[in-house]
Amino acid sequence: MSTAPIAGPWRSTAASGWRRPHIPSTRWGFDASRACSGNRAGAPPVPGRQAGKADIRIHDDGGETMTDVLEGLNERQREAVEHLDGPLFVFAGPGTGKTRVTTRKLAYLVKERGFAPGEVLALTFSTRAAREMEERVRKLLPGTPGIRIKTFHSFCNEVVSENSLELGVNTGGPVFTQEHQQAWFLAHLGEFGFERIPVPPSPTDLAVLLKDVIGRFKQENIGAARLESHIEKQGKSLARTAPAGDLPKGKRRTPEQRRHEEETEALLNLKDVCRAFGAYEGFKARRGLLDFGDMQMLALRLFEERPAVLERYRERIRYLIVDEFQDTDYIQLRLVFALAADGNVTVVGDDDQSIYRFRGAYLTNMQEFGEHYGKAGRTPRTVTLDLNYRCSGNIQKAASELIEHNPERAGKAIRTAKGPGEPVRLTTYDTDQDQATGFVRELAELHGKGVDWEDIAILVRRRVDAIPIVELLERTGIPFEVLGSRSFFEQPVVEAAVAYLRVLDDPNGRSPALAQVMHRPVHGILPGEIQKLGRHARNRGLSLWEALRALDDYPGDREHLERFRDGLDRLFAVKGQKGFLELLRALLFGKDLFQAEIAAGDRGNIRLLNRLLRLAQEYREIYPQAGLSEFLAYVGLLSELGLEEEAAEPGKGRVHLLTVHGSKGMEFPYVFIPCLSEDRFPSKYKAYKVEIPAELADGIPPRGEPEELHLQEERRLLYVGLTRAMERAFLGHCVRYGERRTDSYPSVFIDEMGASVERRVVAGNLDAPPEASRSAEEALRRHVLSSMARGEWQEAVDGLLALGKLLQADLSGLRVDGKLDVGALVDRLKVRELEPVQAHARRAEYSPSKLETYEQCPRLYWFGQVLEIPGEEKPFFELGKTVHGVLEEVARRLKAGQTVDEKAALRILDGLWKASAYETKAAEKRDREAAGEMVKLFLKRQSARPGRILELETGIELDLEGRRLRGRVDRIDETGDGLEVIDYKTSKERLKAEDLKKDFQVCLYKLGVERLTGKKVRRAGMWYLRHDDPRLVELTAEEAEAVRQRALEVIKAIEEGKFDARPSYDCRFCDYRGLCGEGA
Repeated sequence: MSTAPIAGPWRSTAASGWRRPHIPSTRWGFDASRACSGNRAGAPPVPGRQAGKADIRIHDDGGETMTDVLEGLNERQREAVEHLDGPLFVFAGPGTGKTRVTTRKLAYLVKERGFAPGEVLALTFSTRAAREMEERVRKLLPGTPGIRIKTFHSFCNEVVSENSLELGVNTGGPVFTQEHQQAWFLAHLGEFGFERIPVPPSPTDLAVLLKDVIGRFKQENIGAARLESHIEKQGKSLARTAPAGDLPKGKRRTPEQRRHEEETEALLNLKDVCRAFGAYEGFKARRGLLDFGDMQMLALRLFEERPAVLERYRERIRYLIVDEFQDTDYIQLRLVFALAADGNVTVVGDDDQSIYRFRGAYLTNMQEFGEHYGKAGRTPRTVTLDLNYRCSGNIQKAASELIEHNPERAGKAIRTAKGPGEPVRLTTYDTDQDQATGFVRELAELHGKGVDWEDIAILVRRRVDAIPIVELLERTGIPFEVLGSRSFFEQPVVEAAVAYLRVLDDPNGRSPALAQVMHRPVHGILPGEIQKLGRHARNRGLSLWEALRALDDYPGDREHLERFRDGLDRLFAVKGQKGFLELLRALLFGKDLFQAEIAAGDRGNIRLLNRLLRLAQEYREIYPQAGLSEFLAYVGLLSELGLEEEAAEPGKGRVHLLTVHGSKGMEFPYVFIPCLSEDRFPSKYKAYKVEIPAELADGIPPRGEPEELHLQEERRLLYVGLTRAMERAFLGHCVRYGERRTDSYPSVFIDEMGASVERRVVAGNLDAPPEASRSAEEALRRHVLSSMARGEWQEAVDGLLALGKLLQADLSGLRVDGKLDVGALVDRLKVRELEPVQAHARRAEYSPSKLETYEQCPRLYWFGQVLEIPGEEKPFFELGKTVHGVLEEVARRLKAGQTVDEKAALRILDGLWKASAYETKAAEKRDREAAGEMVKLFLKRQSARPGRILELETGIELDLEGRRLRGRVDRIDETGDGLEVIDYKTSKERLKAEDLKKDFQVCLYKLGVERLTGKKVRRAGMWYLRHDDPRLVELTAEEAEAVRQRALEVIKAIEEGKFDARPSYDCRFCDYRGLCGEGA
């Protein structure tokens, strides 16, 4: 195969509506359609720890045992996997096996080239992508501990956390995530003292702009101080070059004068941004907060300013693999260069799929990668994966003809492994309503031919484009799900929770919150009763809440109203004694929210409530003194900003609706893309109000005018959307949208796709498909629930029968039996509980603490691990985390041969201590004194310990008959007769020696360390820091195996869905005591 370096000048071709012949690109210095390279079996090995290979088994991507890690790869995939002689760039077109190459390469390095698993680091962008890669690698190398696959953010977080004292930052607080950043800017816009940027009446766009601009500065490694220095320098320069005197009236400005005015205006805007930037950084510093941008900047600063630290990481990371390289920003590129200075790096990407420029992605990083290593005499080799296994021939042909209109791209010709298939179909409709009708009819027809709903996806450029389609899907009753992009606070279950909180904050308020929660079916209050109570209140000059408090003379259904009122009174009692977070937990754990959704098996609503609880926990960490009113104001800010629902994995039995951006990395047999019209797809160009000054940008700037660069990215976006389709792609264009009176022009992309697209026009308004009676259905569902809440069982049964008839169910075999076998019915209901269990089992990662939780109470495990409901935050967690951090740093210095006295250790404690985690000064003072005493006792005991510290914070992994168990060992010591495994404990309770021998953590950590090191663990146990008691035990092989078998039995019980409660004295301390209902 031919080989070529990435080097040379970039080509530039004029974009036009005409299809151009294939021209090999010289921008990359090679023709990517033909380029591939790599060392064969005889290539020199890359230095790595020569570990034994006999115990490593290889499975293919599907999990079947293979004899060769290269089995099943095509020639170019194999080239990419085997290449080790210097930096490698893999161009991976859509469906060409990008993930297969990255995961096989990692397995190849470990099995065939002698690398230890921890010496290979794979970096990617999304948690979902990292999880998929890890699952595949673990099938390839089952039971192999220490595999490292991370997102850039998680890797940088790890680096900063490990070196927090050296960097002078506290990493104990929550990450200041995007939603919290936007809300902060929105809340403080009036405090920045802007002189040029106006604050509009609806300022959400400005808050988002500031967050985005400051994020982009950080992606360029530009901090607030550097920006301020630049502004001062530019201000002086503009003052020197200012035109003399005022411009006379009626005189036209010269080009120099216009340029000076534009530069002055831009600088003034930049000054305002700098004011906001400084205020933002000051707030985070006072609160001890870091955002993702900070983590990347701090990691890079550490590597560039501390050569010894960088060298330590280079020794640890012998080979680097970077996925989705086209989406890296500039600071991530610098991190790659820092870690892989010797060229032991493979990057995988595709310039045609770079769609995150708005997030700071640098398409020119691909060019800079080649130039950087070329200057060092290690010109990267290239391999192009050009055989698409996903798309049919006609889909790939349309996509290829489209993307060829982008200039300055790597020339490559993607082939397909499939036949031509059906042509891509483009339909022109009169209106967007007709488009919705046409799409819904088409997908219903596919389903009628045997296509499963989950095999169909609708990909939209903007959320607004989906509205007519969503409305029609709802009316016709076709099952669908929106993956991400929906407004979080507009979801009914979240709206209900917030309405309850508003009532608890101000029951007499003017908002309709009280009536809203009274309508909830679980309370059994009929709608007419609420209206009746409202009239009763108005006639007496009372609020609705005051009327509920005085029901003595109310002539209606007092029983259910009083029951509802008493339930609220119990919540008001919690409010009077606890903070808003405890109140929220009490509310969510009531019968109307978590309990109702768990009973209904609605995993989506459980996930939404989990997120609301997490948001509240994060809010209290950031604003520890805030109360319920402040939290509701914060909720208002997030709602105004349009906080989106978290994207979930595509489910079964539903059509998927998501944005094209959100579909990256997915594939579907049938794809629909609507609204291929001018100013919709491609979207209309909007200039950035604040640009990063060219003088501050260190990366290679993109060529072209901003508007043309925007069009190119939109073209890449449609390319990505088209290539999600495996079998068929359906496109839509509308002449009219909504109430617009002017016709829309077809997207320029339509002609660019050429003759491979089948075009048709549907003239005239389409009749909508028959609607399901959704409103009647919802009314009947509500009637059934309400009747059950009221104890009106016949009404509930009648409602169920009516609901069945409405949904055209076959009721012929239905019978109502007063001798119903309740036990059999409960058993059938338990089958429904297995769905989240099965989902949990597919991705479960067990640990000793999780197994211990299950043994303590299976129901506790169900709530916390299967349903993932956040537990309560407890101050002693913070104490334990902080003391562990101090001892880790002390031990790290001792391991490096440094001396650490009591004064130095207490300084480390001061640097890590987080007073804001405590609700009272007294509690904070008590724990601070306890922490100091534990550190002193540790130092004294450590000075007399024999042996040496071998490893700290070591990850271990065990394979329990295909189940993965992982943990992190605080410390491994080497003594004369073997290893000691130590876990620090700050608890007051201590286990006896015989109990330590049965403890999951002690025994499984011993087995894990032996598996990792190949050495015998002589002793393992807990160092009880409060008691100055390192309590270690010697375990026989039989004792350790008994615990391993017990762990396996626990995991099998989890997989079988056995989650019965085990009531005990501990129930009164359980995080889910208000939810379980089975406590002692």
